Amino acid sequence: MTPGPASPSTLPPPHPGTAVPRPQRRHRWALVVLATVLAVAVVAAVALRASSPPEPSAFYDPPANLASQAPGTVLRSEPFTPAVPGAVAWRVLYRSTDPSGNPIAVSGVIVAPQGAADGDDRRVVTWAHPTTGVACRCAPSLRSDPTEAMFGIQTAIANGWVWAATDYPGLGTPGPHPYLIGASEARSVLDVVRAATDLPTGAGSTFAVWGHSQGGQAALWTGMIADAYAPDLDLTGVAAAAPAIELAELVTADVDTLGGRLLLSMGLVAWSEVFDNAPLDTVLRPLARPVARGIADRCIETNAQSLAALPEVATSRVLPFLAIDPTTTEPWASILSANTPSGPIDVPVFVGQGLNDPIINPDLTLRAMQARCDAGEQVTYTTYPDVGHVTAGKVAAPDAMAFIGTLFNGDSPASNCDSLGTTTAP
Repeated sequence: MTPGPASPSTLPPPHPGTAVPRPQRRHRWALVVLATVLAVAVVAAVALRASSPPEPSAFYDPPANLASQAPGTVLRSEPFTPAVPGAVAWRVLYRSTDPSGNPIAVSGVIVAPQGAADGDDRRVVTWAHPTTGVACRCAPSLRSDPTEAMFGIQTAIANGWVWAATDYPGLGTPGPHPYLIGASEARSVLDVVRAATDLPTGAGSTFAVWGHSQGGQAALWTGMIADAYAPDLDLTGVAAAAPAIELAELVTADVDTLGGRLLLSMGLVAWSEVFDNAPLDTVLRPLARPVARGIADRCIETNAQSLAALPEVATSRVLPFLAIDPTTTEPWASILSANTPSGPIDVPVFVGQGLNDPIINPDLTLRAMQARCDAGEQVTYTTYPDVGHVTAGKVAAPDAMAFIGTLFNGDSPASNCDSLGTTTAP
């Protein structure tokens, strides 16, 4: 639903010496509701903060010699024991590139089958994770066992593949996190594949990318820029579950839902920190700004990557939120348009979409896949009845791993473009 026109959220201050009228009954009632919600939010916030991830340690501090390192170089690593049978694992800090082309450090996780590989020819699956938050401490690698929320990893290791998972820039390492900034995500996804070859994993240059939600968008962007950014790597295919595809329509459709307010708040706060010309005050109403910042300071911590009902999200339901329509107002409109993953992908694409998804409209996903089919791309589009957004990655993982396995075997997955119709069909 498109947001309606802005309406004043506060009255102008009275002239000095002017009597201030008593609020009308409905205003007093609204204030009571707001105070109650805020009180509940404070209690819930204390409980959430007690279980927040730890702040990143010195391991995540970028070294001083970044400019002298090639993209994908491992700057620091430490082993940990994953809950994946027959696997060895490392947390890593590696060199990547920020949206402006500057060298940065990015953290992540690399997991490999135990035992020496025959040469350096193991295939690599690079995992792009769903939204975990935009605060520095929301990096998946900060978990005691980051592999618990990586869908498909046990299959990958059992097949003898290496698993490489980025945190994305600004998660773990110093921020801001360029949330849903496609090229930035994709560079970190590609560079963690390079990092996997920099450790004793047996990893080669052949890889596939697999991601969910935010990571689905990152996976599609990886397919779009791989040839230009990482010509030394051999991308065989792109797999995504419930990807964030049509960003502008995603914003307008979900702005009045709890999940939509959560994601929109994270996006607007992150973009206001990444882009100099995108101040938060121009897009959010005054009372909404601290609420959005509070949401952006939280992490989504469950192993299922649940869009938790954070207290600030509940608070936002009783507040006027957007001051303008970001889909038609600059610079927000250009940010949304520029990061929608609509560019060409010249390798096979698998997309899995739950049909009961309240965050990613299945019709938008279908339309985007029809457009790729119309452009001559090879698409396998699979839908899952009664599956929502949070569980889409877990449900689609077996199909994604089978798709990737077909590619790694040198075969071509079956496309179902013929059954999808076209974007111009009535």
